[in-house]
Amino acid sequence: MLTPDLYIITRPPKAILVSSPAMHDVHLQGLPDGLLPLFPSKTYASKENQLFVRSRPFDRQGFTLTPTFAITEFKAQEQTLPTAFLSLTARQKNRNGADFMATYMQLSRVVSLEGIHLLSTIDKEHWMSLRLPFRMKEGIERLKMLDTMTMEMYLRDFGLT
Repeated sequence: MLTPDLYIITRPPKAILVSSPAMHDVHLQGLPDGLLPLFPSKTYASKENQLFVRSRPFDRQGFTLTPTFAITEFKAQEQTLPTAFLSLTARQKNRNGADFMATYMQLSRVVSLEGIHLLSTIDKEHWMSLRLPFRMKEGIERLKMLDTMTMEMYLRDFGLT
């Protein structure tokens, strides 16, 4: 230890401890709640498997972590994703239930149902209580009326009625 917060490690660690708000309900004996140990794994590469890239077999020991990233619904707008891991939980409740548009945004970015992976169970009572906000319903009805009016004017102006 060089200082209380700086270490030099010359060998691979026995484990890495990770924590995130999403793991608050993980309880492992001997560790604080929400703390998860990751242990290294050993990979052996030979001519019989696809990992073989050298002239002779070799093995590696390390942590099998997959690089990934997360984006918000706002950043996901206008994007099409082949797959997504979604957390459809209510972050902010309003008079009408959870954020209706955030749910739409999350689900509509993925190209197929097979590409949607839920990170947590869905609270049926919560989602069944979702209602389209009244102002949004009014806006949809107004758009339908304007569509009808526009079509009638188009047909009349071009003599198609």
